[in-house]
Amino acid sequence: MKRLLATFLILLPLIGQCEEFLGFNLAEQLRQLDRAVYESTLPLKVDCNSSEAIAQVDRTVSNAFVKDILGRDVEISAVSKEYLDYLFTVIAKAPHIPFDYPQDGCFGRAHEMVKILDKFNVNSGKVFLEGNLQVETDKSPNGKVFWWYHVAPVVAVKTGRKKKVKYSTPGSRIVRTRMEDEYIPHVLDPSIFDKPVPLSEWIAIQTKHEGARVDRSYYTRKYNAFPDERKKRPTDYIKANEEYIKNKLEEFSNQVDDGKDNSHEANYNDWNFDF
Repeated sequence: MKRLLATFLILLPLIGQCEEFLGFNLAEQLRQLDRAVYESTLPLKVDCNSSEAIAQVDRTVSNAFVKDILGRDVEISAVSKEYLDYLFTVIAKAPHIPFDYPQDGCFGRAHEMVKILDKFNVNSGKVFLEGNLQVETDKSPNGKVFWWYHVAPVVAVKTGRKKKVKYSTPGSRIVRTRMEDEYIPHVLDPSIFDKPVPLSEWIAIQTKHEGARVDRSYYTRKYNAFPDERKKRPTDYIKANEEYIKNKLEEFSNQVDDGKDNSHEANYNDWNFDF
């Protein structure tokens, strides 16, 4: 039963891609999706015109590292671009995260996004940008939003290439080189993008206005929620932040559109793919 439920939940966001839902063999799609989940692949696209056309995504996860503001390693996952695109699509449909209210609450959106990534066993970090920031968006009544800081999750994308890395063992002055997988950190920010983007692109969209200024940009562990925690290295989600973030997300959800019911409770446990 759990296996069928997991398969059905994965299929839900894909059904919307079909213009005529009854035009393909649902039973066959479910069987293929069921096999895909338990063979470490995930469906990327459902082709309504063919019961056999399901693109498969490599969802293997490896480790990568970025540096925090004090030069310490922050471990994050490295995945294929296709898999990160898939995860972005899943996250962007989360009903309890107010992506349509970019005026405030980036700390809450990032907080919930990393928890969804946790559900997929993808370890993310966070990237903070501080300064005079502005983004043009039709999600704001003014056509733009202004921030003094912004934060979003970061995951590495594997390029498929290798790079030389210098290293030394503790207590030794001998510097050696080794070949490691090359990766590029990508930011997941559905409030201003429709796909994961490299860090440089994420910064650029916030700093192309007159008077733009970047005071600092830095990575943290996924548990850090606010800029004043930039030098901390928590090993779990900070309990004191949980209730505050939950309440603020509910507040921002209710401000998205007074004509709609946006009072989604910010509880990711009520919305997940249990597989």
